[in-house]
Amino acid sequence: MDMRVTCPTLAAPENGAVTGGNSYQDVVQFTCNHGYQLIGDSSRTCQADGTWTGADPACRDINECTPNGGRGPCGHTCRNTVGSFICSCNDGYTLNSDGWTCDDINDCTNNGGRGPCEHYCHNTVGSFLCSCNTGYALNSDGRTCDDIDDCSPNPCVTQASCTDVLSPGTGATCTCGTGYVGDGRKGGTGCTDIEGCSPNPCVPLASCTDTPAPGMGATCTCGTGYVGDGLKRGTGCTDIDGCSVSPCVALASCADVPAPGTGATCSCPAGYDGNGRTDGTGCTDNDGCSPSPCVTQAHCTDVPAPGVGATCNCTDGYVGDGRKHGSGCTDIDGCSPNPCHPQARCTDIPAPGIGARCVFTEGFNHNKGNGSQGGTGSISDKHNQGDSANRTRIPTAATIGIGVVAALLFIGLVAAVAVIVVLKRKDGNARASNAVEDTTDDRDPGTRKGPTFDNRVYDEVSEGNNANRLHAISTGNCDSVYEYPDVRRNGDVEEGAYQSLDPNARIESEYQKLGNRAV
Repeated sequence: MDMRVTCPTLAAPENGAVTGGNSYQDVVQFTCNHGYQLIGDSSRTCQADGTWTGADPACRDINECTPNGGRGPCGHTCRNTVGSFICSCNDGYTLNSDGWTCDDINDCTNNGGRGPCEHYCHNTVGSFLCSCNTGYALNSDGRTCDDIDDCSPNPCVTQASCTDVLSPGTGATCTCGTGYVGDGRKGGTGCTDIEGCSPNPCVPLASCTDTPAPGMGATCTCGTGYVGDGLKRGTGCTDIDGCSVSPCVALASCADVPAPGTGATCSCPAGYDGNGRTDGTGCTDNDGCSPSPCVTQAHCTDVPAPGVGATCNCTDGYVGDGRKHGSGCTDIDGCSPNPCHPQARCTDIPAPGIGARCVFTEGFNHNKGNGSQGGTGSISDKHNQGDSANRTRIPTAATIGIGVVAALLFIGLVAAVAVIVVLKRKDGNARASNAVEDTTDDRDPGTRKGPTFDNRVYDEVSEGNNANRLHAISTGNCDSVYEYPDVRRNGDVEEGAYQSLDPNARIESEYQKLGNRAV
C-alpha cells in the first residue's frame, strides 16, 4: 500500500470548524460554533483511493426560544437570533440585569401622575388604565379624551342648529335659524316662523305678505293704481299719475284715473271729435254739417273748432234760420208788405226768385200809373227810399188824385197827358224799330237800348248821372213812362234793368226789375 495517498482538503461548515489531516487513514473532526448544532457526520476518514468517507456536515442555528412556550429562558418575550437570543419585557415592565427576567414599571409616575393618559392614569401590574373627566369620553387609543358630543343624537329640531357646550356636563344648545323663533329643542317650543305681518309694517293701501323663513320680515304690495314700497316707514302708496307721460294728443286734456283705477282719460275740447289718444283717433274738427242741421233750401257752413255746430243760411228767395229744428227757410213773400197799387193784383215770385209782380185790374187806367201803391202821377219807386237788394222793381205812372179838388185837376191833366202820349207813341214806334240790336242812345251816351224777352223795347241806364232818368218806351199797344232808378254796374252784371216776365204781356204793368241778372 502506497502510504503517500492523500485526500482533498475539507472545508469547515458555515458557523463551524474542521480539524485533522488529509493523508491516508487520517480522520477529520467537524464542530459548530456556540448556538449552532452540527447536522451530519461529525468526522470523515481519508481512504486509500484518495476519497473521504461520509459527507460534509452543516451547522444549524439553535432556537433558544423554542422551550417554555416560545419564551425560552426569558421571563416575557424571547427573540431568537443567529447563534443566540434576546429577551424583552411587556409594556409596563423593565428587563432585569440578568437579561432574562422582567420587573413591573409604574406607568403613572410621569406627567404629574397622569403618565401617558390625558386626564387620569391608573397603574396596573405591567400596565395602566386611563380615564376621562365627566363630559368626556376616552378615545380608541385608550389614552386621550374627547368631549362627549351632546349633539349626537341631536336634541334640536330641524330648523335649529346644535352647539355642543365644552363645559363638562352642560350638554348642548339649540339655536333657531333666521326667520324662526323658539328654544329649538325637540322637547321644547321648537322653531316657528316669525310672523312678519304682526305688527303690520304696511300702509292701509298695501297688502302685507309674510316672508317665509329663513327669510325675514314681510313684503308690502300697493293696490292696483298705486305705486310705492307700501311701507309705513318707506314711500307708502301713492296714486299712479296716468298723465305723467301723457297718452293724449296736444289738443286733448289729460285726466288721471283715480286709483284703484289705472291710466288716464283724454278729452277733446269743444268742437273736436275723437278719443283724444295718441294711439287712438286723436282729436279732429267736428264737422257740424255731418249730418246737416239745415233744411234743403239752406247752405250749411261748419263752425271751425274750437267753435261747435254749423250755421245755416237760406238761399236767395228764402228767409229764416235755415235749421231743421228752427224756423227753416220759407219763401220770401214779395207781397208782404204789398208793393202794388190798390187797383193792381200782387203775385209773389216763387223762390229762388225775389219780389212780386203787380198787374192792374181790368178797367183801370194803367197809363197813369204802374200798379204800385206809391204812384202819384209821376213815377215812384220804393228803392229810392231804402235798400233794394231783394225788393221788386216795377214801372211807375201817375195816379189819379184823391179828393174832390184833385178831380178837377185830373180832368185837365188827362187832356194834357193824352197829347203827350200821342207824341211819345210816335217817338216810341220809331225807337222800337231800331231795338233789335243794342245801340247807344243818341240822347245820352250813358244809356242802352235792347229788346226784352217779349220783343218790347226798354232802356238800361248805366251808373252815373243817368240814374233816375225818365224814358218813353213804345210797346206797340200803349204809352207809359218808366223810371229806372239806382242803376249800378257790378262787373258784367247790371242791376236796375227791367223786362217783361210774360212773353204775351200786353200791358206795361207786367214789367219788373230783374235784380242781379246779367243782361
